[in-house]
Amino acid sequence: MKNLFKIGALAVLLTTATSCNNWLDVNQSPNAIVKAPLPQVLTSAQVQLGFNMGSDIHRYSSIIAQHFAGQGNQGVQNRELMGYVIQPTDVNNTFRAQFYSGVLADLEAMIKDAEGKSPYYAGIAKILKAYTFHIITDLWGNVPFSEALKGTENLQPKYDNSEAIYSALFVMLDEGIANLNASSSEFVPAADDVIFAGNRARWRTFAYTLQTRLALRYTDKVARIDAILAKAGATFMTANTDNFQLNFQATAAAAGRENPIHQFEIRRQDQFFPNATFVSRMNAKADPRRRWYFTPTSGTTFLGAPNNYTADATTVFNPAATPAIVFSRMHIYLRGDSTGTATTSARGRVDTYSGAGAVRMLTYSEYQFIRAEYLFAKGQTANAQIAFQEGIRASMQLAGVPATSITAYINANGTLNTGTELQQIIEEKYVANYGVAVEPWSDWRRTGFPALTATLNSVAPSPTVLPRILPYPQQERDSNPNTPARANVFEKSVFWDK
Repeated sequence: MKNLFKIGALAVLLTTATSCNNWLDVNQSPNAIVKAPLPQVLTSAQVQLGFNMGSDIHRYSSIIAQHFAGQGNQGVQNRELMGYVIQPTDVNNTFRAQFYSGVLADLEAMIKDAEGKSPYYAGIAKILKAYTFHIITDLWGNVPFSEALKGTENLQPKYDNSEAIYSALFVMLDEGIANLNASSSEFVPAADDVIFAGNRARWRTFAYTLQTRLALRYTDKVARIDAILAKAGATFMTANTDNFQLNFQATAAAAGRENPIHQFEIRRQDQFFPNATFVSRMNAKADPRRRWYFTPTSGTTFLGAPNNYTADATTVFNPAATPAIVFSRMHIYLRGDSTGTATTSARGRVDTYSGAGAVRMLTYSEYQFIRAEYLFAKGQTANAQIAFQEGIRASMQLAGVPATSITAYINANGTLNTGTELQQIIEEKYVANYGVAVEPWSDWRRTGFPALTATLNSVAPSPTVLPRILPYPQQERDSNPNTPARANVFEKSVFWDK
């Protein structure tokens, strides 16, 4: 024991003798935490990602895909988005702060800190990183990837080809799965994992399911998905409990931690309404999800805002008009449970909500539609119809639709008809993915379904042309000479957008 004490005392003495300059540095506290613990970084990255997917990019992509319509006076951002007036300065914060220096910086730090010591954390971080780069690539096409996230070592990274990035994402997901299969980990995620609570099996399931989403972008999607399904140990989503989503907290319990879709709605009222294109499509089928998706304008009548970029008082939200022009608003499916009796005033029906709605990023319902598209392309139409119906059923169950109404809807709309199979699959997927950022827009870009007509009076060059990409941020154009030129948002810029 004396020897151990002497060795310990000598170590302290040597450390003190050789490090006195550091101890005497009054500008740096020796008690400062230099590196954030893995659990805190994981929570930070996940919450930021969930917020991003319900924030700006949800509004951009859902307005373009015509789930929503922007309203307001000239200069109001949502109204300008409705007219496809999307400026490079509009996406500065989204590209840099929210994604690269936000989510991705946290994930990169976590991978470096966890690799080789805590593989469970490294695995989750790689899966989240792959998902995030998939979203960024679908939004902007070629983006910094191989030279990105190096801090001051490289402030002007090159832009990688979008197809090369996608190829790397499959590898990254496999690496994440391998990390999760490790026999042990120094630190093990639990409550700090606010998506799957440390459940490695569910993370693996999500990673394999995400690979099938990515594979749909390719012309040889059947062969690619065949290979994914054949991977040893591969598992895929089997129920809504497997949904990749972030659950936000009720306003009363934690102000400021509400679902960001709801948060925007209460802070910028009367700017963001369900689009008439979307609502009318659901009205035509008497879709029972309307009761959870939208507020009625009266009784059981649901009315979307016109797909029109105009200041005409007869087509924009105008409670002062005679009669007042009001529209259905987003409802409990996106905003959480109703917390008060709806009131009807000059502004139309206005409800109050908990704000605890989930931001959904990839659901079991979507996976069933992926399977339906894959099986149809494989020539297995009967099996494709089974998956098609299961996708509808899962979506309706998630919304809260009673079983009898689900059965009635599937009986009326659940049969794939010869010659329209792909259209039917994507159109039902479009309804089920209400509130999911980017993917409905991506489906339209790669398949042409659902058929969409450009916003009336927008800057689109013709009624058949809609935005296909976001502009590169002005900050990047100013600071990184590697930023590619982009004439406008109507260019086909992602490798799979044919």
